[in-house]
Amino acid sequence: GAGIIGSSLAHHLSRRGDLKVTVLDKSTNLLPKTGATDEDDDIFPGVATSSSFAWLNANDKSPLSYMQLNQLGMEMWHRHEMMKEYPVWSGALIRKEKKQDLREKNSRYVCVGPLGFDDAMCLEPGIDFKNDPADKSSEFYFYPEEGFVEPIEVVKGCVCLQNATERTLSAG
Repeated sequence: GAGIIGSSLAHHLSRRGDLKVTVLDKSTNLLPKTGATDEDDDIFPGVATSSSFAWLNANDKSPLSYMQLNQLGMEMWHRHEMMKEYPVWSGALIRKEKKQDLREKNSRYVCVGPLGFDDAMCLEPGIDFKNDPADKSSEFYFYPEEGFVEPIEVVKGCVCLQNATERTLSAG
């Protein structure tokens, strides 16, 4: 398919230079017009990707090996020459019951907390946590290393980069 995974695989395979890559997707407007740029909106990156909002996180993951795999994925977004422009490293504020401690004991992963309502409101000023009766037993944890990407923009970048480098990519 032409979603974020298929487009990324096609991009990386096409960089080898000895492969002709064909992406199959049910969409007919998968590829940009000739001479298109990454600003074009005529690329439809598949149903799942178009409906996604991709968090880049590793908090509250178990087992530890799964959390570490997510951390490696986040590191890739920082280091990958083509991909590092897409993430927004905004951090993540997580609300849990007071008895749960989300800080990872066996990791170098940064977690700030537990935080109270005032701290949470400073991080998310548009949300009034104090007036929500369900939140009286909550505390907050902030993960400053987390962020998100817009999957559609990543797909557009992969497809347009393939066209710019004259690699073969077709849909049908």
